[in-house]
Amino acid sequence: MYDLRFKNVCIRFYNKLKDLNIKGLELKKAIMDCTGVHYNSLYNWIKEFESNAINELIEKSIINLHNKGVRTIKKFKRLIKKYNNINLNKKDILKILIKNKLPKESFKKQLREKIISMKMLRHKIKTVEDIQNEMLNENGISMSKSTIYRVCKKKNITYKKIKYDNCLEDIKEQKIKVKNVMEKIKAMDNKQMISVDEMSIAVHENVKRGWSKKGKKCVIKVKNRRSVAGRYSIVMAISKEKIIGFKIKQKSIKTEDFINFIDEIKNENNYYFMDNATIHKSKQFNEFKEDKKINVIYNAPYKSELNPIEMLFSLLRKKIERGIKNNMNDLINIIEKFIEEINKSGKNYLTKIFDKSEKCMNDFIK
Repeated sequence: MYDLRFKNVCIRFYNKLKDLNIKGLELKKAIMDCTGVHYNSLYNWIKEFESNAINELIEKSIINLHNKGVRTIKKFKRLIKKYNNINLNKKDILKILIKNKLPKESFKKQLREKIISMKMLRHKIKTVEDIQNEMLNENGISMSKSTIYRVCKKKNITYKKIKYDNCLEDIKEQKIKVKNVMEKIKAMDNKQMISVDEMSIAVHENVKRGWSKKGKKCVIKVKNRRSVAGRYSIVMAISKEKIIGFKIKQKSIKTEDFINFIDEIKNENNYYFMDNATIHKSKQFNEFKEDKKINVIYNAPYKSELNPIEMLFSLLRKKIERGIKNNMNDLINIIEKFIEEINKSGKNYLTKIFDKSEKCMNDFIK
């Protein structure tokens, strides 16, 4: 609506009125009568001019520092803070450097790598194509996919399975809870830990990856692809010495099933480490454990990876995926063979997963 020259005249007129010590309503009225511009519009123009002036100052400072031989982002940030008292982030500095085509080729490479690593780690689910487009649109840098992959390899950034953490608690609160669990475990030093948990599997779940010639699909013929028809649940208990036992049931494990399983494997010299599932904290199970004087330690909420049996379940799930499993009997055969293999291997594997679980707890609270 208004050109730049008119805005400049209005701002000079405003400054002149302020020099004459005209304030408040009198100032607003004078501006409105003389220029026809509302005071709020004028105020926004002043802010805009100040912002542009600051951006020009920062840009000039970065150009001068670059001409004097400054090449690292850290040094740019430190010197701008020292001389201009302005805090800048990496992204702003990189934008100005690239906009003015200041960096030499080696420095350009360094900047590109920093931008890519920043984007990858900040937006974890973006594809290489997304990063490629952003680099072109936001930073004016055209890069091939292979270059982005090379940068990721150099910066040790890998594409991996996402772990969704649904724990809304503050990290400090989580650490306190894990620490409390560790203290309870130490208090049971004279007893043996028995790790207990459940896992759900589908009979018709298939292996996701396989081998085939390059350029050809990996195809395995199957009768059907049903995954809901045969869903089973397994409850299992392990110690450092052996897999103590398991129970399998179609659909889910109920409180009665869990109580019967614990009743079968209970021992005065053991305590049981389990998660906070509903069946583990039900009224029936609480009455049962009090009556039978069973010691139970509950894991910290949403920290299933700290329970040793989870590592064993990961291995068992792979065995089940690769086995022939048309019914419950097939499943039981796979699990029994798996238990036999683990128990035959001696204490080594089970001791390792219990030690790894303890290490995970210690690492988490550090």
